[in-house]
Amino acid sequence: MKKILVVGGSGFIGHHICKSAIKKKYDVYSLSSKRPTKKRFIKKVKYLLADLKNKKKLSKFNYDYDYVVNCSGHSYFPEIKKEKINLQKNHYYGMLNLVNLLNKKRLKKFIQIGSSMEYGSAKSPLSENTKCKPNNFYGKVKLRCTNFLLKKFKSEKFPCVILRVFQVYGPTQSKNKIIPYVALNCKKNSSFNLSKGTQLRDFLFINDLVVSIFKTIGSRRANGKIINIGYGKPIMIKFLVNYIKSIIKKGNPKFGGKTIKHNENAIIYPEIKLAKKILDWAPITRFEHGIKLTIREI
Repeated sequence: MKKILVVGGSGFIGHHICKSAIKKKYDVYSLSSKRPTKKRFIKKVKYLLADLKNKKKLSKFNYDYDYVVNCSGHSYFPEIKKEKINLQKNHYYGMLNLVNLLNKKRLKKFIQIGSSMEYGSAKSPLSENTKCKPNNFYGKVKLRCTNFLLKKFKSEKFPCVILRVFQVYGPTQSKNKIIPYVALNCKKNSSFNLSKGTQLRDFLFINDLVVSIFKTIGSRRANGKIINIGYGKPIMIKFLVNYIKSIIKKGNPKFGGKTIKHNENAIIYPEIKLAKKILDWAPITRFEHGIKLTIREI
């Protein structure tokens, strides 16, 4: 039986990877700093509790795995120095600790979940060849992780792949994300403030992301590469909000009640040609259907 370690397996993306891996008959381990919530608990998953920053605690576990998917760490945008240091420890130094502990003789694939934030202020559509210009600290740290792994591949043939993932949504997502936030407020028939909603964003359904991860596991050609994973079609935030409202049939979104951040891009979406070429992958869940599946669970 193939062994897989999902780092961040208690989180939104990690939970769905674990669920799919169990169905595919993998021996599944999750490594997280927190236990999963009741909604995200999966009986057959072996949950390991440790903080990636804590080398001593980490070293107590066995690291003989065929596959590792690293989706640990929250996407947040700290302004103060203390929070920036903590983010760097969680994402970059935590990843270094993990990589150093892995049994390299057994490991067949290390999949790093990267971020569209690595591109920063670059103009869309974003290809893997687009020069990265991260305009927030989170994007800078994620890019540092990417660069470290690519160097390790070149120097040691470390079997890594960076999936540069755009905005993901689906059941069990945290309530502070845009789709659950809007759906919850509409269900309560609340008035709530939003930006003007003119931004264009890429929204990928979680099931499609999970398929891309298992396609990556099966692809030898993917090693040492950055691959964009997204829907590939930009959607206006105002359309998204109004579509959710039309399904729920209540709610009162106030567009223009919030200001857009000064360094926020108006348009963010990827080219996904490389994923099609190397992974034989493309998203199959229509945006409208994915939204209905998501808000049904909220």
